[in-house]
Amino acid sequence: NPCGGTIIMEQYIYIFFYFFLFTFFSLSILGYGYYFKKILINEKEESIGEYGLFGFIFLYLISAIFHFFFSLNLYLTLTILILGFVLSIMSLKKIQLTHYPKKILIPFILLFLILGASNNPHDDVYLYQLPYISYIQNEKLVFGLVNINEFTAYSNSFYDIMGLFKFPLINNQSVYLIPTIFFMFFCGFLIEKFNQNSKVLKLFIYSILILSLLKFTRSKEFGTDIPVIALIFLIQFYVLKFFENKDYNLINKIIIFLAFSFFLKAYSVLAALYLMVF
Repeated sequence: NPCGGTIIMEQYIYIFFYFFLFTFFSLSILGYGYYFKKILINEKEESIGEYGLFGFIFLYLISAIFHFFFSLNLYLTLTILILGFVLSIMSLKKIQLTHYPKKILIPFILLFLILGASNNPHDDVYLYQLPYISYIQNEKLVFGLVNINEFTAYSNSFYDIMGLFKFPLINNQSVYLIPTIFFMFFCGFLIEKFNQNSKVLKLFIYSILILSLLKFTRSKEFGTDIPVIALIFLIQFYVLKFFENKDYNLINKIIIFLAFSFFLKAYSVLAALYLMVF
């Protein structure tokens, strides 16, 4: 059946294109995070998951700063993504994958490819998510915009990051992969740290992984709240870790990620209460 063959071919092309985008975006984020973390934190410990999370912070800063002066148009965002990809190729030569045996690495990647494929837009996508993303891609900063469209007041700063991932031909259909990629780096970080810590922290990591993978089977239900929840877990881990080994680099990381999470969602400031309690 010629028609059936055409449909199957289109499906294969779609799968390949999806795999390419997921890989390209992930590596671009990783490239920025590797060098950004080296600038901010003076430590020799390698962590692909942590590099990815620092990459998101860097891209948020780039998006926020550039948007003061320019629209985040396709030419600008493609340049940013390609540069990040080049940096990742340079950094991967220096990173050891000792924390990722093949029996874990391959199922881990497949799991998040499946999660990403199920990542449909949230129900509010046309109400305020996509309009805000479209606004930053087509206009530079407009002061007082909320007086014209009050729904822009509900924006999450993670949308500023998502606005950098528009891609030719599919436009903004690919931006909804970004929360899943964030979640992938977070879970990767937990896996890296599992065998390096005490029984208490191992139990904590195990609990977070099980809870996360059970609850976030489809990120549509949680959308851009996933990165914020992951950051709160991350801050909890750093606090517990600090009381084990008194590494003051952990304090720097707590401050950095706490500030980042606050800019994403204001309710994450509650994570600061952990520090006060301890």
